[in-house]
Amino acid sequence: AAEEETRAAAHRSDHPQPAAGHPPTQHPGSRRTR
Repeated sequence: AAEEETRAAAHRSDHPQPAAGHPPTQHPGSRRTR
């Protein structure tokens, strides 16, 4: 389970912008470009 979380974090780093359907408001951890 921990490995999956680590992979998710790495993916987030590669994708700073939120994916479609995932508003930045729900992801306080993601970078706020706007």
